[in-house]
Amino acid sequence: MTSRLLCNLGMRYFSQSPTVSTKISRHVLKRNIQTTWSARDIFTVQDEKDFQDKVVGSKRPVVVEFHATWCGPCKMLMPRMEKQMVNYNDKVDMAKVDIDELPDVAMEYNVGAVPSVLLIKDGKVLDKFVGLKDEDQIDTFLTNAAKQ
Repeated sequence: MTSRLLCNLGMRYFSQSPTVSTKISRHVLKRNIQTTWSARDIFTVQDEKDFQDKVVGSKRPVVVEFHATWCGPCKMLMPRMEKQMVNYNDKVDMAKVDIDELPDVAMEYNVGAVPSVLLIKDGKVLDKFVGLKDEDQIDTFLTNAAKQ
């Protein structure tokens, strides 16, 4: 088992020595893995009821990212958004909505292109942008969102 663990970690050459393998595997097994605060504040909307409960019904502002799995710019924008959300986790939540899974929600909010990012508070759209943005533009958007 130790050899398999080390091989999976890219350390195959250590598996020749049982002593070294044991020490390394103990070290690896003792590592603590921590999640960022943003992981708790970013959620994927499952259905229309979920959107109503978590976005429209939220007391905090919610940044809603409308995306599609086939959209290249969406795949580039999401990591940038998640990275910036770490700075605003105590003031803003973030929701991800796949337009192919929830087309009615996308149509209700007039999403005509992806990625589209809306700031919603108390069920009202306060701000939005469409397309790929750089980190500075995202930071400005989230700073304004946090002030709501």
